[in-house]
Amino acid sequence: LNYSANCMVHVAVTGSAASAKPNQTCRLPTKQAGDQDVAVTTWTLTLDSPTSISTQLKGTALFGMCIVSGSGKLLRTDATDGGTDAD
Repeated sequence: LNYSANCMVHVAVTGSAASAKPNQTCRLPTKQAGDQDVAVTTWTLTLDSPTSISTQLKGTALFGMCIVSGSGKLLRTDATDGGTDAD
């Protein structure tokens, strides 16, 4: 599963974690079946440190016939590493 999604998911924030609100769908690209509408069961983003966020996604696709899951870590990079400055 690739998180280069072009969708908006509404979240509830508690402390350092953001969790997707219920009954949302997001169109995500997959390796095997191309772009698919995923019914999000859970999607959590957790701030691990000032420079990293962990993410966990679970849901279903193809009218509930497929289980979708994925995890990852988002890391801040410096401009010298190909990122952008926050200035």
